[in-house]
Amino acid sequence: MPSIHVANLRPFGVLGVGLLLNEPTGGQSNTTSSKRAVYVYGAGLDWGLLPHIGLRLQYRGNLYKAPNLTTLYTSTGAFTHTAEPMIGLYFRL
Repeated sequence: MPSIHVANLRPFGVLGVGLLLNEPTGGQSNTTSSKRAVYVYGAGLDWGLLPHIGLRLQYRGNLYKAPNLTTLYTSTGAFTHTAEPMIGLYFRL
């Protein structure tokens, strides 16, 4: 996660690949588990409020193929996008 430090602001970027696991809950007939690659990207900003406490603003996107969870219907194979905007506090030692 690359970042630079400018005054009390620290912008950063996120880029990576992961594994998306879809596991149906027990007792459901005609369902299967699915494992797909997920491509993760995003950017954010850490804003230092006090010497060890700050505010984090972040956006993360996930891009992956639609899961195939049922044996009754097949997946379209189309790509799906999930957006995850986040706001939080952090504590740094």
